[in-house]
Amino acid sequence: MAYYTIAHLIKKLKITDINDELFDFVFLGKGKGKKEWNKLKKEFEYWYPLDFRNSGKDLVQNHLTFFLFNHVAIFPKNYWPRSVGVNGWVRIDNEKMSKSLGNIIPIRRVANKYGADASRLTVLNGGEGLDDPNWDSKFAENLNWKFKSIINYAQNYNKGGNRKQKIDKWMENKLAFHANEAAGFMEETLFRSAIQKIYFDLISDLKWYLRRTKSPNKKVLNSVIESLIRMMQPFTPHLAEELWNKIGKKTLVSLEHWPELKAKKFEDTEVYIKNLISDIRNLKNLMKKEVKKAFIYTTPKELDIYKEAEDFLSKELNLQLKVFSVNDKDKYDPEGKSKKAKPNKPAVYLE
Repeated sequence: MAYYTIAHLIKKLKITDINDELFDFVFLGKGKGKKEWNKLKKEFEYWYPLDFRNSGKDLVQNHLTFFLFNHVAIFPKNYWPRSVGVNGWVRIDNEKMSKSLGNIIPIRRVANKYGADASRLTVLNGGEGLDDPNWDSKFAENLNWKFKSIINYAQNYNKGGNRKQKIDKWMENKLAFHANEAAGFMEETLFRSAIQKIYFDLISDLKWYLRRTKSPNKKVLNSVIESLIRMMQPFTPHLAEELWNKIGKKTLVSLEHWPELKAKKFEDTEVYIKNLISDIRNLKNLMKKEVKKAFIYTTPKELDIYKEAEDFLSKELNLQLKVFSVNDKDKYDPEGKSKKAKPNKPAVYLE
């Protein structure tokens, strides 16, 4: 690993200069050294100590162990490796990669077929920890629509109003939660988990947020789009730079910091809304007659949650919908369904 840092420069030296005196000067700072050696020394000192060495799990008992022994024996403590990573054996579409099976895919062919960003994301999504990483061709093929959907969401940049509703606060908290979770996964080199958070969980919440509100808060929406692009950069750098430019940024996103956001303690009330939609759709399927109206009965404590979503629920379910508190004396409840209402579980009457 120390040699990697000077491999490109040592080729320019005379073969007679490749000796112990050279390596002692470059790696250990011993002696005065020749003038042309200073460039090698500077390069080594720029890269060392190495932050991370990754290799296959079969090399734990040999290369990786001796790698630690050698550094401790040769270098002062400030040049010892900071971390070591171990991975499994690479598989192709869940089959062992081997010459006999003829399923080895050259990296250039992969990049030409799927694109650099899709190939990079597929590799990083292949596995983590000691799992055998798997190149999934179908995953790579399906990334085209995923990238197109992200481009479409980015087109909402600078759209929306200034009013801030409960759903906007929900989106802020979900963004902070996903960003912090993904950052933790990145620190542990759990790239597949980080990809799930960024490209799937966050995108899913953004999709729900835009569907849920008539007019998103512009500041919140911009924060989500900017943060998403920043978090995409390590995985799909070309797409991230293109999107960063499209939203009007003049810098390079590769030079931007990972979003630092504080998640507040909050109750994910959107889960209740989603569950209610699912329950009503199931009830509609069970009823033999056409349903045109829905009446929701909820506890007084949760009335605001469902009342605020009344128009959305009506549009989503294509029903005339009304929300009541169980304590409302004027509520429409011909079959006494309100008595069945529980916390987080409203009662429903359809007609």
